[in-house]
Amino acid sequence: MHRDFSGATCLLIDLDDCLYRSHDIADIVRHEIQDYMVQNLGVSVSDVQATTLEMYTTYGTTMAGLVANGHEIDVDHWHKTVHHNALDYETLLQPDPALRELLLSIPVPKWVLTNADTVHAQLCLDRLGIRDCFEEVFDFEWMQAEGTRQGIITPSMAVLCKPNPQAYTCVLKHLKREASQVAFFDDSTRNIMAAQQLGIFTVLVGKDEPHPGADLSVLSMHHLPLALPSLFKEVQPNGKPELDKELVLQAACNAAAV
Repeated sequence: MHRDFSGATCLLIDLDDCLYRSHDIADIVRHEIQDYMVQNLGVSVSDVQATTLEMYTTYGTTMAGLVANGHEIDVDHWHKTVHHNALDYETLLQPDPALRELLLSIPVPKWVLTNADTVHAQLCLDRLGIRDCFEEVFDFEWMQAEGTRQGIITPSMAVLCKPNPQAYTCVLKHLKREASQVAFFDDSTRNIMAAQQLGIFTVLVGKDEPHPGADLSVLSMHHLPLALPSLFKEVQPNGKPELDKELVLQAACNAAAV
């Protein structure tokens, strides 16, 4: 661990591949994005995989890259096509009561920070049974509206998303928090590296080895009580913090099952 976590007074947590992990969802969305690019944007079948990767790695999301490179996209149609109409949420996601208990055991406010759209985020959180564990969801629509209000969105940068540093500063300004007061959880190494450079405490989810840009790495959110026990300490009547040992034991069982 590179820095002390003790100054964090709130958490920002990514959604896809962080609060849950589903290879099926990732594969379906990737296929739908590439099909959309071929059918609606004129990208050739031979180029679509390379173009998708280039847009995603350079701009944070494929759509952000396409817009930045001059493609006109109906964002509502895009999200309906690649997410809402393509994913059978009832089949692909199941309630996660262990994750819910874990989140509710963290005695600091929590927000979701995702590049996904509102409908997809709400469907996922509702299906997992954890939507009410968060104060608010900072999603695609929120980021574009708040980015416009703060004067960040311009004709030259029409889409604001992670890992653009201004996406994080936009959220910090809205929350009225300093970077040192925030801990950020994400499965993307690019996203956590950008956040750490601003002074945010970063947790890379999905790996258990040290990684540049990550103050901490955990295999899954279920491992948090084992990897970051101070996050679950509550102040007792005697003024001393105490860790729920039963929660840690249960977390070990949950983590082993992931």
